Amino acid sequence: MRCETFTLHSNVGVAFTGCTEGNLAVHTVEGPSVAHVMQARERVAAELGIDPAALALMSQVHSPTVAVIDSDGAWADACERVHDVPTADALVDASGSYAPAVLTADCVPIAIAASLPAGRTVIAVIHAGRKGLLTGVIHNTLAELKRQHATNLEAWIGPAICGRCYEVPEHMVTEAAATMPGTASDAIASTTSWGTPSLDLPRATRAVLEEHGALVHETGECTLENSAWYSYRGADQRDRNATIIYQRNN
Repeated sequence: MRCETFTLHSNVGVAFTGCTEGNLAVHTVEGPSVAHVMQARERVAAELGIDPAALALMSQVHSPTVAVIDSDGAWADACERVHDVPTADALVDASGSYAPAVLTADCVPIAIAASLPAGRTVIAVIHAGRKGLLTGVIHNTLAELKRQHATNLEAWIGPAICGRCYEVPEHMVTEAAATMPGTASDAIASTTSWGTPSLDLPRATRAVLEEHGALVHETGECTLENSAWYSYRGADQRDRNATIIYQRNN
């Protein structure tokens, strides 16, 4: 497990789990494997010093939807929830009571920390696959943070498939470049290491975050190139990495 800290928010940590920690996704397994996932989550939570019950996950559907936990620890009513798991691709926690987590296996995981009035901290995670990125999941998350008057935005971009590996048809590159705003329009177009059209989702993600004034850090890890991480385009269509953000003073 790779653990990192934030520069502007020393009370916040972020962890990136991979193959060593095991699959942390329940929705991709069944039967006895579900218990193995829950045990893996408990081991990771114990290592991070957080309550496993505080892990807040999403039912991710490649949407631009943002779920919100308000400062009182209550779920906002903006999105559907099943067994307290929201159907969303971003999760914002203003309460300090949860450890939001995002599950990925090539898509871009993003963890964000920001300052709120009265000295509080808000944290968030985003699942930015190609579809979610193009339909505005990052923009919507940042808009929610702005609505909460958040400042000092800081982000970590976790392990994801890189532009050298994410081969797509040429028309998809053209459509993505036309859809993305600002500098992200140029950043998203790329070429694989073998010379074919590709998308660079991490680079485009960084461009969007920086245009909104965020201080951005990256692990620089490609899930397809590095076997330490699960990769959907590799051999791991079932298993998922996790990116978990948490406040150390909980």
